[in-house]
Amino acid sequence: MITEDNKPSVAILYIATGRYTVFWEYFYRSAEKHLLPNSNKHYVLFTDNLALISKQTDYPNVKMIKQVLLRIF
Repeated sequence: MITEDNKPSVAILYIATGRYTVFWEYFYRSAEKHLLPNSNKHYVLFTDNLALISKQTDYPNVKMIKQVLLRIF
């Protein structure tokens, strides 16, 4: 999709549950800098980490979707 500023727009799906939430911050910063630099990026983040969800305002282009905490017995 091309936006009004003539830049392509892309949606990025990221799943960060359990211990994998530690990778989110690095991924986000790296993607903002290097991934499709001339595009508008919008992220959809699925996570069970409440601390990460509480930082929603730190990421204006990220839609966070709370997941049920998954446990493996």
